[in-house]
Amino acid sequence: MLAGAVLGMGNPANPFPVVVRPEFRGSDEFESEVAVTWQAGHRAQWTEGLTTDLAAFVSRYRDLRTLEPVAVGSDPLHPGWIVATGGPANRMDGTAKGVEAEVSWQVRRGWRLHLAYTWFRLSLDPGDSQDFSAEFEEGKSPRHQLDLRSFADLPFGWKLDLGLRYVGSLDRRDIPPYWGLDVRLGWEPTEGVELAVVGRDLLEPSHPEFPREDFLRLETSEPERSVYAVVRARF
Repeated sequence: MLAGAVLGMGNPANPFPVVVRPEFRGSDEFESEVAVTWQAGHRAQWTEGLTTDLAAFVSRYRDLRTLEPVAVGSDPLHPGWIVATGGPANRMDGTAKGVEAEVSWQVRRGWRLHLAYTWFRLSLDPGDSQDFSAEFEEGKSPRHQLDLRSFADLPFGWKLDLGLRYVGSLDRRDIPPYWGLDVRLGWEPTEGVELAVVGRDLLEPSHPEFPREDFLRLETSEPERSVYAVVRARF
């Protein structure tokens, strides 16, 4: 048996009006999950410096894991608390769909652009499952993502790399969409030696990327704007 994190009142993972201490038991009846995936793609080189990639997929899932209640009772160690015991079952089905598109363009010698876009959708059907968190996975991936990169070689050994990205919202997890900008300015004064200044997430002081997971004791992921220097030597 495995004990989980204590879930306080008001916790999204706690449907009871009291503190809950979850426990988990294994089950000999749990079976392997089933996935069937169809994929198609196309790659083309239109000119010497221009290439495109396009891919799409559909995945069907059957017998996905859910956590079903086995027993609920008072906690002998903590009066007023509840012990909720659960075990795995195969009561959920689902469908995942996605499209990925990329364009790579060698604008001229020493300057390359790369653009990538991803669309993704996950739909889960818990059926008759009593697992209230079964559909939480639907909200863990953004629907849209866009990434634009520029790699430029400048005179006198300088290099400038720029990265602009968009990440869509996680609607079920109350995470808004955001834009991010990364910049890297490097200089190679001699062969094997590189000096660089790097800036990450420069558009705003900070932004949330992933919500707090009380059940797993994970805090909200919220990277902050940062700037740092790099010194690299190769022998």
